[in-house]
Amino acid sequence: MKTLLLMYLLQSTSCMITDSTLSQNERKFAIDYLEKTQIRFLDAIKDLNEAQLNYKADENTWSVMECAEHITLTEIGFFKMAQGALQKNEDLKKRNEIKVNEQQIIQRLTNRTWKAKSPEVVKPSGKFQSIEQIREAFATQRQKTMEYLQNTQDGLHTHFSAHPAVGTVDVYLLLIVMTAHCERHIDQILEIKSNKGFPK
Repeated sequence: MKTLLLMYLLQSTSCMITDSTLSQNERKFAIDYLEKTQIRFLDAIKDLNEAQLNYKADENTWSVMECAEHITLTEIGFFKMAQGALQKNEDLKKRNEIKVNEQQIIQRLTNRTWKAKSPEVVKPSGKFQSIEQIREAFATQRQKTMEYLQNTQDGLHTHFSAHPAVGTVDVYLLLIVMTAHCERHIDQILEIKSNKGFPK
């Protein structure tokens, strides 16, 4: 991931936006990041039995199943949020409110020492009956997001949203937030699986 970021930053500076649509470098960076985290997520949840999926280190932590549900619900929610932001009027003054780039977003969101409280709407509550349903819903949404980024000419740099972890972002950066959020919880799943009490 660090190599991917370095290559991108050497080729492009996102702080100097001259076009509302994505550059070739931005498009490639976002899609590559989506693909890499999709592979990691699906690999992290494969071949787990019910005991492993539902194991909790303690009553205050999530299980693999709950993390997977949260990731999937958030993916769906972020894409809807992005589409909603694009329906609003452009407000170029908001560009001055953006204080982060791709690298800073990823570093912030994937830092597991920083804690965040999940919004109620994406808290795991058993919305999916099985890990197979989660896997299918996630893969379907990821494919939709990647196809959108591959083809869109929308003004992803001229429409904005906000996230409590990073503040104001344009829609392009919002989708980077979404992907970094996924990576954050992939790491959480790996932490659960490495716990000494995790079923073998």
